[in-house]
Amino acid sequence: MAHSRLRKDNICLNCGTVVPERYCPHCGQENIEPNDSIKHLIGHFFEDITHYDSKFFRFFKYLFFRPGYLTRQYIAGHRASHLNPIRAYIFISFVFFLVLFSGKKEEIFQVKDEQAGIEARQQLAESLRNTATKAVSATTKDSVKIALLNEIATSMDSAITNPEKEQSVGFNLNTEGITFRLKDTRYRNLKEYDSVQNSLPDTSGIKDKGFFVRWIVRTNLRLQDKYGSRTSVVLAQNFAQSVPKVMFVLLPIFAIYLLMFFHRNKKYHYAQHVIFSIHYHSFVFLLFMVRMFLSWVFHYEWFVTTLQLLTLFLMFLYLVAAMKYTYGQSLWLSLLKGLGITVLYGISMIIAIFLLAAGTFFLG
Repeated sequence: MAHSRLRKDNICLNCGTVVPERYCPHCGQENIEPNDSIKHLIGHFFEDITHYDSKFFRFFKYLFFRPGYLTRQYIAGHRASHLNPIRAYIFISFVFFLVLFSGKKEEIFQVKDEQAGIEARQQLAESLRNTATKAVSATTKDSVKIALLNEIATSMDSAITNPEKEQSVGFNLNTEGITFRLKDTRYRNLKEYDSVQNSLPDTSGIKDKGFFVRWIVRTNLRLQDKYGSRTSVVLAQNFAQSVPKVMFVLLPIFAIYLLMFFHRNKKYHYAQHVIFSIHYHSFVFLLFMVRMFLSWVFHYEWFVTTLQLLTLFLMFLYLVAAMKYTYGQSLWLSLLKGLGITVLYGISMIIAIFLLAAGTFFLG
């Protein structure tokens, strides 16, 4: 692209520094005439887009096919020619979690459908009672019919308000996210629970004993009073919104493991391990997005299971290759260190998910 005409004045319009050549040595602004033509504006636009895209696509190419290369380039000081790793991670993680939890809307519709079914049964029970009442007011002698209508209506009410007397609290974690399992059909609300529990003697076999048990049951009922049939969905949404923050905390923990247990020499500093962790997590998020896309396209159970196992294998293989290239160590040493950090990080992630689920439940 043809460059714009240089200004005769060698004082930078942006910062006032003397410009010896074309670009300001202080701020980097080009010392050209400020009155750009449409041609030059369009030219600059396409030049900037091309420059950004070259960085953008080069980043993903190296991240996918050259494990550890970007980290080593960053440590060596080659930073201007690559995307900033923190900005790239934030962008990739945002897209990943947006895609991961986009399918939760289906669960909301299921809850709405379930609530609609309950309302329909309630309306039908009320209709049966009205029919029975009209039959009485019309001095109908068919008492069997009236009794049958009332009995059906009562049984429908019982199925709605008092299904099986049970209480269940927990959560299930799978590849699609987390599902909270919350149910208590023993009591209608928290007030009734407190009233019944306070009236029962300590020797009663049905009284909940222990502060922790009562805390769980009361929290469950409080959430059901607050959210009704949408309790599980609301908690799942709150959990989903907190996962990116937890991952942002786990990322430096991954780097701490590298520093404390696997690379204790002074050649590499903690900040450099953080850059390695950022690049590795960016790759993992991209890999999971590819896996989710393929799972949506091919719904075969055997394919999804194979894909999940392949994803875990590729994560470990990439980690080993990245550690070998970045830290310049042997393959066998990289395998041992990769296995060790995978175990440590896996335990940390399980603990973090459990604490996050518990926090979402008790603070929901």
